[in-house]
Amino acid sequence: MWEVMERYSRRIASKEDLLFPISDRQARNVVYKFTKRYLRRKLRPHALRHAYAVFVLKRTKDLEAVRRLLGHSTYKWLKVYLDYTQERPGSRAREGL
Repeated sequence: MWEVMERYSRRIASKEDLLFPISDRQARNVVYKFTKRYLRRKLRPHALRHAYAVFVLKRTKDLEAVRRLLGHSTYKWLKVYLDYTQERPGSRAREGL
């Protein structure tokens, strides 16, 4: 999937070639509208990006995949996600009760 997206991003030359020909502002408004309707609170698109990163990291434990999905060149900015993937002490013990 990642390779397909990389090829696509190199191929597009103008706005007319975009997969979704809408502006950044229009995309943000779509996210605001749907999160307010379905989650009953308005979330920023960047908050969804962070939630997705944490979800992928928890499921795969693959920091390299998350780095590439988010487009970061280094691991420096990914440290914040590691805090959200750590299990709390005793959480496994409570699951068995």
